[in-house]
Amino acid sequence: MALTKIEPGLIATGAVTNTALANTEVTAGVYGSTSAIPIITVDEDGRLTNVVNTSIETGFNPFLLAGL
Repeated sequence: MALTKIEPGLIATGAVTNTALANTEVTAGVYGSTSAIPIITVDEDGRLTNVVNTSIETGFNPFLLAGL
């Protein structure tokens, strides 16, 4: 039977190095803040493929929804 996926228990600690991982377009850093939230895109293999910050709308008033 062929191995079709790698289970976490099959990888020795340190066996997969940075050179073995495919590069993505995501820049290392901290995303999000008190005025922005990150929008994160993940591919089918669980890799981050895109991250962008989007502004938080500060004019929202939840009390205006009370009458709806």
